[in-house]
Amino acid sequence: MSLFFLQRKLMTFADRYAIRDEQGEDVYTARGQWMSLGKKIRVTDRDGKEVGFLHRKLGTLRPQYLIEIPGLPEFTVVRELVFLRIQYSIHIMDWTVEGDVFHHDFSIRSGIREIARIRKKWVAMADQYSVEVMDDRDDLTVLMIVLAMDCSILEARLATRISGAEG
Repeated sequence: MSLFFLQRKLMTFADRYAIRDEQGEDVYTARGQWMSLGKKIRVTDRDGKEVGFLHRKLGTLRPQYLIEIPGLPEFTVVRELVFLRIQYSIHIMDWTVEGDVFHHDFSIRSGIREIARIRKKWVAMADQYSVEVMDDRDDLTVLMIVLAMDCSILEARLATRISGAEG
């Protein structure tokens, strides 16, 4: 079992995330591309080697993020429309993500098997997540899914502000 802390950094032109282990050591860094068409985030390990790439699929009604991890088939994280719940499906895999309406507690499951538990900190300057992964082999896949979820949540938050400002 692994425990990670993922924190979005403030005051940057592009999205930046620090991903640390339970000892507080940097494990991965995620950096968005500034001024790109659609959100794009590259994840690197401690040595600066790219280990994952996430990008927003354009032209879709619901947020969809394509994830590429070397050695694994590409997969898509899609936010589903579910009454009073947040749910994501992971296309290609049989995983689903379910969470509460307040975007703070999530669970990634494959059928009845729990893959990971995700908790978003209630009060923080920037979004912060604790991510508990049950099987170490799933660490990077789960962390990439959490990045996609955060991008989707930010996108929904921005859309709400824009529609509220217009109405």
